[in-house]
Amino acid sequence: MSAEQRLDVVERLVADRPLFHTADTTGSWLAQPSVLRALARHLSPGDRTLEVGCGASTVVFTAMGGEHTAISVDAAEHDRVREYLDRLQVDHSSLNLIEGMSDRVLPTIADTLDVALIDGDHTFPYPAVDWHYVNRMLRVGGVLMMDDVQAKATGVVCESMSMSPNWELLEVIDSQAAAFRKLADGYIDWQEDPFSSSPAYWFIQSRFPRLRSLRRRLRGRSSE
Repeated sequence: MSAEQRLDVVERLVADRPLFHTADTTGSWLAQPSVLRALARHLSPGDRTLEVGCGASTVVFTAMGGEHTAISVDAAEHDRVREYLDRLQVDHSSLNLIEGMSDRVLPTIADTLDVALIDGDHTFPYPAVDWHYVNRMLRVGGVLMMDDVQAKATGVVCESMSMSPNWELLEVIDSQAAAFRKLADGYIDWQEDPFSSSPAYWFIQSRFPRLRSLRRRLRGRSSE
């Protein structure tokens, strides 16, 4: 497919609004068109890519001509994605669809990734767990997108990256998704990490007044 044809796939998705998810009973549960377009902008033919989740974004990844892996618990979604790609006459021979929970599947993958999308379970702690494993695979200079950043468990991961010198925030798309570029490997010591070194103990203080002294002791240690 030409570059123009690949980008046309996004507009076809927006127009067709295909039903990929089993929960799509009253309408299509697609990522926002602006998010799909942003994803396409960050992809290049030959990229090695991965997403936690499956659906319209899987079609975009595949159409861009890379080697893509998608993880979701619903095998029926995988069949619907393949059927839609066939309708568009998009080659999906390099698409690897894995059925399972991301926290069990991700540790078994040892790829080096150029681009990744986390759009799976938005309940705590899954976004953080997904991020941990994806971060290990994403190359320096690679791009990570997080969808549904308005969900607290997803948003806190984005907040951590936005404060870390290991990541560069590239864009926020319609308050729905965020794209980051990885600048360095590894983890930062919590006392040097701006996010980890400024914990919010307000919930301890408000619910457990007797633990205020613990808050003071912990603050004293962080200043040593």
